[in-house]
Amino acid sequence: MSELIITICLTILLFVFAIMFIMRDRELRRVSSRLENNMDIIFNSNSRLAQSRLELARERDQIIGIFNSIKEIIYISDIETYEIVFANDYVKSKFNVNLIGEKCYDIFHDNDKPCSFCNNQRLLDSPEKAVYWKFYNKKIDRYFIIMDKLISFNGRACRLQIAFDTTLLYSADDTNCITQQGV
Repeated sequence: MSELIITICLTILLFVFAIMFIMRDRELRRVSSRLENNMDIIFNSNSRLAQSRLELARERDQIIGIFNSIKEIIYISDIETYEIVFANDYVKSKFNVNLIGEKCYDIFHDNDKPCSFCNNQRLLDSPEKAVYWKFYNKKIDRYFIIMDKLISFNGRACRLQIAFDTTLLYSADDTNCITQQGV
């Protein structure tokens, strides 16, 4: 009789373990299925992110290509450090020096500190507006109409400057050229 009780108890115990095992297996399958779904979501998100990054890189390359095809001075400088982070091919040829990493006030104006007429603060005060102004550059003996605009470039707040050479429109004695206007 005691053997029968032990056998019944062991059978019940095995039955309970079997039920626990089945329940645990079902739970593991549900968790595994959720993990697979989450992995698919992550994979698809990463694929979309990678695709977006490729599209952004293509668009950036296109814009840089456009800037390089324009025969006017175009450069981008960090708004806080004044460091040049991009210069189109034309400005590189005009100044005959590697501009990237240099200070705009040094390269373009031979100054050892930011220019007194710098528009960086105006751009920060009104980031949605462009600033247009006229300027005579003594270093290269040219007159310009300049457009400055605050932009984001490689995650940095920067000034985009496009300087249109208007030397042919000015007489040699026109020195009243530095004017500024926000648009």
